[in-house]
Amino acid sequence: MTVSVPQPQDPMISVVIIAWRVGAGLVDAIASVVESVDAPDFEVVVVLNGASSDVRETFTAAIHGAVVVDLPGNTGYGFAANAGARVARGSFLLFLNDDARLAPDALRALVDSAGQPLEEGTPIGAVASLLLNGDGSVQEAGSRVFADAGTMQFGSGMSVSAAEAAGLLRRRRIDYGSGAALLVPTELFRSLGGHDSRYRPAYFEDVDLAFRIRASGADVVFEPAAVATHASGASTDTDMRFREFAADRAGRAFLDKWSTVLQNAATSDDPVGVVCPIPLSNDPDPVALQIADDPFSVALSVHVHYEEWLNGRLDKSLAAQDELDRRLLDAVQESAKWEALASERGEIAHERHELAERYSRELAEWRNRNIFQLARVRLSVAKRRLARLRERSGRARP
Repeated sequence: MTVSVPQPQDPMISVVIIAWRVGAGLVDAIASVVESVDAPDFEVVVVLNGASSDVRETFTAAIHGAVVVDLPGNTGYGFAANAGARVARGSFLLFLNDDARLAPDALRALVDSAGQPLEEGTPIGAVASLLLNGDGSVQEAGSRVFADAGTMQFGSGMSVSAAEAAGLLRRRRIDYGSGAALLVPTELFRSLGGHDSRYRPAYFEDVDLAFRIRASGADVVFEPAAVATHASGASTDTDMRFREFAADRAGRAFLDKWSTVLQNAATSDDPVGVVCPIPLSNDPDPVALQIADDPFSVALSVHVHYEEWLNGRLDKSLAAQDELDRRLLDAVQESAKWEALASERGEIAHERHELAERYSRELAEWRNRNIFQLARVRLSVAKRRLARLRERSGRARP
């Protein structure tokens, strides 16, 4: 399949896609944008973020007309997205994952939603799409952040009809929306410094961005009319350790940064429209747009942190192995003790059995001996009685 991307002089939307490992998915994602219906003028910016040779070959052969930012190493999602935003010409940035596909009317729905404030005087700072799984079930209809930085995706696993019946598929204010298909005004994104580099290599950039957008006085909204199908985690599923490293590192960074604000976060029992209150201008640590770093240095930094994390995991594994070895040795020693006790118990039981048999024999002998003696006594008594009878009988004769 060959896809020709439009190249308008003055695009309204810059679709920014980060490419790393998913070649076929990248082509499908771009094709879904090109196939949009009644969409404003758009350009497609593809950031080759240390992309594999297979992805590069697939992209070069299949895609024509896209703006390309070529980063030689994997700099992490945030830096790559910022690099794409730097060259974007559109009034809006649509961050689209390389494993996501837009519905034909999604671009139009996103832009229209961005121009419709929920309340007068509060601009729209980000518009999140309705994300569906490959089987058509809901993946996310907006998301909520909890006090411990855990997150909840509204409607996850529900059918579209069930989510609609539950009141989840209505346009509303949300804590954040996934960066898999997220529209943000370009000027606002740049003024906020783009994605914060503390979340390298990935995860929580979209959550942090939404919090900073809301702290600036703008709303983050969920738009159910903008639909995208998303194969969540396709880029990182081949390396689950790297995925775990990124999520763990970013989650802790987010909690450290927003811990005070999160004290007032909504709970799972709160109504769907409740969001975590964020005071205006409460970004605890404003950042400049992270676009000036040397890509090689950034990629190296990511790998260094990953190596440190792996070494930490290895140290924990070795410590756990040592603990298991110690417990095994204790168990073996305890088992030996029990075996010795069992052997001693067997010996005692054997001795007891022998004593019982000996007692039985001696008792039988004693009884036999006593019976014999008693018989002799009785015989002697009988003889004496017989003698007396005979004597009496002799005296009685005339």
